Amino acid sequence: MPWDVVQDSSKATYASARLSSRADELSFVKDELDPTVEKSGALDNLQVWDLIAVRNDLNSGLELSPALAAVLKQYIASHHAACCADRGHAANTLILKRKPANAAGDPVLPAISLMRS
Repeated sequence: MPWDVVQDSSKATYASARLSSRADELSFVKDELDPTVEKSGALDNLQVWDLIAVRNDLNSGLELSPALAAVLKQYIASHHAACCADRGHAANTLILKRKPANAAGDPVLPAISLMRS
């Protein structure tokens, strides 16, 4: 599929694969599904599918997350490099700049600028 079509979902899946954890899955059930069951005693159709997805993630998905993240990182990087080469410039880069402390010793927030290298 064209990169313009899949780039958002690819990046979202990559972030999810990097950040997913057992605690995250269990907190979703505790925060989102438990209150419904306590109140009504049942889950609706979509909530049941969410619960099945959590079970699948706990059984096998979390074990595969590092491999999925590695593949998607490479996939995203290859398309990003190709995109930048097509435009004739390097990637946009966020740069964190430290400002020097002022004379009063007040804390100075860092500035973030978008640099095109």
